[in-house]
Amino acid sequence: MKRESAFPRFYWDFRKAAASIEQSETPFTAPVSLIAGLREALEMIHEEGLPQVLLRHCRLSAALRAGCSRLGLATFGQADALSSTVVVLEVPEKLNGKDIVRLLYERHGTVIAGSRNKLAGRVIRIGTMGHIDAAGILTDLLHLEATLRELGWPVTPGSAAAAAAAVLGST
Repeated sequence: MKRESAFPRFYWDFRKAAASIEQSETPFTAPVSLIAGLREALEMIHEEGLPQVLLRHCRLSAALRAGCSRLGLATFGQADALSSTVVVLEVPEKLNGKDIVRLLYERHGTVIAGSRNKLAGRVIRIGTMGHIDAAGILTDLLHLEATLRELGWPVTPGSAAAAAAAVLGST
């Protein structure tokens, strides 16, 4: 009995891909901009060196966590399983993560993420992977600090950036 999948399979239709390979073609227009972006990203990693890239992600994540801790945003997750590519933070009960995400974007053009599952409004996520440096982390912290102040959260001006800078200076 032949069973057809209920899921659409546009790019993942391997039957079309196999037929196209026999003709030395691709079944669909290749995502050229994504392939070009991937090539550039790989060249950047090669230039910096993979060990240095991984170390940079660890440093930036540690600095961001230190700064956010100073703002009263606890790290979400177990200490031995934290990612060095995204920092997930608990949002205090008096605040809503969706408001933080929205205001950061509206006021500062800073893009972070919330959650779309049972943690919606309760956590925010800030990426530290890619072409990000210490200045970017410090800027994000200053924007986050201003946003939290606007939402009525008590913040000592400059405290988050100072905590992050201390981590960055020690590594």
